[in-house]
Amino acid sequence: MYCAIVLRTPGYNWLNLLGILIFAAASIAILRRLLFNQGWYPTWATLDLSAMGSFGVFLTIPAKPSTAPFLWFSAFQGWIVVSSAQSGLPA
Repeated sequence: MYCAIVLRTPGYNWLNLLGILIFAAASIAILRRLLFNQGWYPTWATLDLSAMGSFGVFLTIPAKPSTAPFLWFSAFQGWIVVSSAQSGLPA
């Protein structure tokens, strides 16, 4: 508690968590649009979701550089599951 006066900013773990949550919310919304056949045509909602996901990854890079590739890999896996569910193949 001696150094609590000096520590005014949150730690990098909190910034990393915030970026992960923003990216996860955008990824779930995008995958939900794809799964329920709402299409992936260029609209403002699509642009907003893509920008929100990119912003989440942008927040995680300075906090912990190894998190961003993991996020993109997990989003790619989600896309594979959604595309296989749409085509009727087992995931």
